[in-house]
Amino acid sequence: MMCAKSLPQHLVLSASLLLASIHLSLAAEDSSWARVGTLAKEARAAYKAGNSKLFLEKTREALELAPKSPTLLYNTACGYSLTGDVKAAASALERVLDLKLDPGIEADSDLAALRDSSEFPRLKARIAALHQVTGSAEVAFQIREPDYLPEGIAFDSRAGVFFVSSVRNRRVDVIRADGSSARFSQKVTGTPLAVLGMKADSKRRLLWAATAAVPQMKGYTKSDSGKTALLAFDLDDGKQKKRILPPDDGKEHSFNDVEASPEGEVYVSDSTGSGVFVLKPGQRVLETFVPPGVFVSPNGLALDTTRGVLYVSDYARGIFSVDVVTRDVSKLEAPVDAVLAGVDGLALFGADLIGIQNGVLPHRVLRISVDTAGMKVTRVEILEMNHPAFDEPTLGAVTGRDFYFIANSQWERYSEDGKVRKGALLRPPLVLKRSLEPSR
Repeated sequence: MMCAKSLPQHLVLSASLLLASIHLSLAAEDSSWARVGTLAKEARAAYKAGNSKLFLEKTREALELAPKSPTLLYNTACGYSLTGDVKAAASALERVLDLKLDPGIEADSDLAALRDSSEFPRLKARIAALHQVTGSAEVAFQIREPDYLPEGIAFDSRAGVFFVSSVRNRRVDVIRADGSSARFSQKVTGTPLAVLGMKADSKRRLLWAATAAVPQMKGYTKSDSGKTALLAFDLDDGKQKKRILPPDDGKEHSFNDVEASPEGEVYVSDSTGSGVFVLKPGQRVLETFVPPGVFVSPNGLALDTTRGVLYVSDYARGIFSVDVVTRDVSKLEAPVDAVLAGVDGLALFGADLIGIQNGVLPHRVLRISVDTAGMKVTRVEILEMNHPAFDEPTLGAVTGRDFYFIANSQWERYSEDGKVRKGALLRPPLVLKRSLEPSR
């Protein structure tokens, strides 16, 4: 990994998201975020030009505006190392480690001076400690197809069964209480796409699923690019009941996750379009809930009916709350020892959020406590980290006092052209179960 050139997926605010956010954030009210994006672009240009001093200067200026950004902290460390200040480089990396993130420093040539210094053994010991197993999750069930590439999971409380979505095989399967499985989704209208996030509406007997064309699905062609749809299946027979398309506005859309209210509203995040839509009961046309430009890459959704907010995990920026009535958007501020970017799946347990954070290393499952107003994070607890089965965990579902989640989607074992990477070994996907204690 080379600093600011191409940042690894496990460092939050990756270069691609950070630089893409420049254009998105200009439309938002957060001018400081736009400034961060501009400075990051200037720092990257300085790095490519070999101007380490200017690279460090621009990165430090961006860091002043986003002091908890792991990427900016890491790049600052690289800048210091490249300019010969190894103590300052070590100090910046200590701040990354304080967030319980592995910055991946052992193979970066930009940190060669730091690795040759007396500062390095201390950092190496702290990184090793980060990789100890945390948590007590157990295997709930296994999917027999190694190339299944699971993403979403939902639970039907009336029938007592789970549903798991396959990106690779473009379908949904039902998992019964005895662990047996069967194909669920039947007679899909139009070309079946990769199935991502899902939500079961047990009352109305509907399973809602976000679907989108991605290269990792079998049979993908360039003509599939840009296709996405929100589907509803009958929970009892698997037949498709509804197919809702995005607005025909000439823009690219890609539905990602789904949430449903007790009254029947359905929310869907649009990661590529950067907005969130809502489908009102009885309607067949999506309504904009949060317009594009507020988020960079909205992923997981969790509805808190008590507080009257929809929580949205923006993969690049963290977790936000949206008032379901006024639709006002507020960013949840995290404690000083935690970072909330890189969260994929999001679920509600009591008054807390359960988040699956696969945008950092080590991957982890978080319990996020929020104040009574739903505006500020008061505590972040790591429930699971370094589980032996982890290979990019994705989404999960709460049922009772248990959290079931996809442990090993294996996304990274596929290349951008959709093929399994050379030498990659696929393993049968696992769903893990983690017991949850009541809110404190």
